[in-house]
Amino acid sequence: MKGRPRCSLGLAASAGMPYRAGMGRSLRSITGLLGLVALTFLAGAKEAAWQSVTDSSAGYPEYEIHDVEQVDFRVNGKDLEVRAHFARDFKAMMFQSVALYVDCDKNPKTGIRGAELYVRAAVGSRFRPNSWKPTAAGIKPPLEQRRAGYATLHRARTDVDGRQGLRWVWRRPLPAPTVSGKIMSFRFPVSLIRQFGQRYDSKVLVRVAAESTCSESPIPLRHVVSDEGIEIRVDGKDDDWSGGNRADDELGELHERVRSVGIRKVQVDHGKRALYVGVWLEEAGFELHPNTHDIRITDQITVAVEPLDGGYGRYREHVLHAYQPSVGGKGFAMKAKDGFAEFDFSRRPEDSAFRVVVWSDAIRTDYVPNEGSFEIDVSGGGE
Repeated sequence: MKGRPRCSLGLAASAGMPYRAGMGRSLRSITGLLGLVALTFLAGAKEAAWQSVTDSSAGYPEYEIHDVEQVDFRVNGKDLEVRAHFARDFKAMMFQSVALYVDCDKNPKTGIRGAELYVRAAVGSRFRPNSWKPTAAGIKPPLEQRRAGYATLHRARTDVDGRQGLRWVWRRPLPAPTVSGKIMSFRFPVSLIRQFGQRYDSKVLVRVAAESTCSESPIPLRHVVSDEGIEIRVDGKDDDWSGGNRADDELGELHERVRSVGIRKVQVDHGKRALYVGVWLEEAGFELHPNTHDIRITDQITVAVEPLDGGYGRYREHVLHAYQPSVGGKGFAMKAKDGFAEFDFSRRPEDSAFRVVVWSDAIRTDYVPNEGSFEIDVSGGGE
């Protein structure tokens, strides 16, 4: 063999190199083994079957843009793929997120409501419908605004009572979701499920929350108390509103299905010991949305008030919900009726200047399932 070039076993015959009779059998054996390994690899890489969970219908045509019909899951290589099927095309919708709460250890007593992993994908703008076209260069259309990430548990003290409690803390982004017609698709590593609690069982418990939102940008006003003002009764009627500072807002910004939270005008006035805020909406119906068996309506109007002169008072924020449109308590009252909402904040005589900020949110959530959770098999996902 001295002076002959070295070559691999697979090239021996073509190179004219001498070899023993048993060498051919060895070559055939190795070739067959390589073929077997290749077949085994391809079989192992085969995508798992889709696991699907169907959801009930919203029951109301006006809520179809929030309605999830089915959610699919499949282990594909190292990832868990998720597909959410909606009743309407994304072009007809508003900001939409799909959140997965994963009970990795199948123990309802651990985590937050049993979940140790929170994965969320979202598409759209919170302040415009998906059909909106940008009016200036450099602004992404809503359907091009896509993001995803995951959160894990963190134990921290609460702001309310200082006790230790569990909170979701965002850790890292994930690949952005894709949208095709009525379907949003996204994926995340199966290893996250193992990392945060899965041990021996190949199945985990999951619940899905698909949330649609569309919001008014905050509207700020400054109000100065210069006289005793007038007394206004908080009864959901605007017939005793005549003056005060006023801000008008642009109409038609929100999706046509949620104009009942669109703000048309904000007005601030005061009485001898009160500060009043009136909010006129684009359409009536804020307080009339029923909570269907499938879609949960939590639309809200928020008013924040902050004294500016001397720090006698404190920042206060009150939220009026569509499902409870009349609320009263110590030092405040609020009510919504027929496209108008009004708020009464008590004030000290020495508080004579205020910053007032008003905003509103349409929040519609479809839970899959409506109650509880469902089981999926996540076996086969690589590390």
